[in-house]
Amino acid sequence: MTPREHLIAEGLREDQITFENDIHLATTIGLYSYRIVDGYPFLTHFLVYPEKRSISSLARLYLTFKLDIASKGFRYFIASVMPERVHFKTLLAKLGATEPYMTDAAGTEFYLVGV
Repeated sequence: MTPREHLIAEGLREDQITFENDIHLATTIGLYSYRIVDGYPFLTHFLVYPEKRSISSLARLYLTFKLDIASKGFRYFIASVMPERVHFKTLLAKLGATEPYMTDAAGTEFYLVGV
C-alpha cells in the first residue's frame, strides 16, 4: 500500500491527507510527515502500520521523527488531535504534553511537545 492508501484505510478523507506535500518519511513500520508552521515542525501524519503495531514500533518511529527534527535544530514540535482521533492524546501525554495550548472551532486540539 502507498502512504496515501494507508492513511485512507485509517479513516482519513482525501482532503485531510497532506503527506506528499509535507516533509515526510515512510519506513517499513510506518510513516510520518510534517511541515514548518510559525517556526515549529507541525506533525501532520504519524502512523504505525496495522500489521506492525506494537509499543516498540511506536517508539522506533517516534525516535526516528525526533532525531529528524532535532538534527535540524528543533527542540519542540506542534501536534494536533482531531476530535475523532483522541487515542493520539495518550501518546502526547506520555511525551509530557497533557494540556492543549489551543482548540479550534472544529474541536481540534493543538499541543506544543518537547523533543
